[in-house]
Amino acid sequence: MSNLSHIMPECYADTNLIEALMQASVSHQKGCNQVTRAMQRNFGNRFSVGIIDYDKKKPKYLNELEVLAQSQHLQLYKHPNRPHYIITIKPAIENFILACAEELGVNPKDYGVSTSLEGLKKQTKRVDSNTDPHLTALFRALQTSTEMTILGTTLKYLNEQRYCANIAVIKAIFAS
Repeated sequence: MSNLSHIMPECYADTNLIEALMQASVSHQKGCNQVTRAMQRNFGNRFSVGIIDYDKKKPKYLNELEVLAQSQHLQLYKHPNRPHYIITIKPAIENFILACAEELGVNPKDYGVSTSLEGLKKQTKRVDSNTDPHLTALFRALQTSTEMTILGTTLKYLNEQRYCANIAVIKAIFAS
């Protein structure tokens, strides 16, 4: 499995999700502020992508970025002077998962995952949720949902184009 250390999800379940979509390991960070700190300190003017929940308390670095595109559950931000992107999942990953499952008619219980928001939160907040095979199987089953397709396609496009991503292409991905 290749290593995409420039892609940094904020929580354990996000890490599992992104690794399932990208078929590569990524750089897990503990919280949205750690994601933005790592982007600023470790990547400077080099390409990086952070994936965070759309929390009420936003990291200050997000104020420096501009919204490029958005969908029902995703917003893509870009720094105006650096190849730094942040994708927010709104309101949080658990709602995102349940919405994707509902769209496709997938029952999370069939994968050993709770169907209630509170139950799912308990599963996703565990430290081992980044390697939970039940969540991984569910994420793979949800890859064709609209929002998962947008997320996966955007990450793959950004990773391939790193320094020369075309904003029109990104907007088209979000519009599809």
